[in-house]
Amino acid sequence: MNKNEALKKLATLEEDTAKLRKIIEESENQKITDKIKNINDIYNYLGVTEEDIIPYKYPKTKKHFRANAFAKIECIIEVYNEGTILDWSNSNQYKYLPYFKKATSGGGWVYDYCDSYYFVTFCSVGLYYKSSELAINAGNKFIDIYNDFLG
Repeated sequence: MNKNEALKKLATLEEDTAKLRKIIEESENQKITDKIKNINDIYNYLGVTEEDIIPYKYPKTKKHFRANAFAKIECIIEVYNEGTILDWSNSNQYKYLPYFKKATSGGGWVYDYCDSYYFVTFCSVGLYYKSSELAINAGNKFIDIYNDFLG
């Protein structure tokens, strides 16, 4: 390789590096709720498949569907909280969860609003989000999974 070829290759590498840095910066500035569109995005983010996390491969009972949904919700919370582990025993640390009400027609549950853990600890099972925005987004985006869990 001569000097001109080396300079040309260096210029190409510098352009590629600049493009990669831009992609990384844009990704870091994007909210997690914008990056995640569905449960498969959650699995991809964690580097797992559904088969890796669900305990019942062929669910037959409500108990099986609930256990599988619980495992999925744990994954959703892990991704949405971006590594933050909330301390259940710390009452000074706010924790949020989506709040659902039983649908009057058609069965199932409907997303209602978000609340802090202090008011609804009896049904949260430690499935907390670090902000109300995250809990609201998850409650709306993953309503089918929450329906299986609450069903």
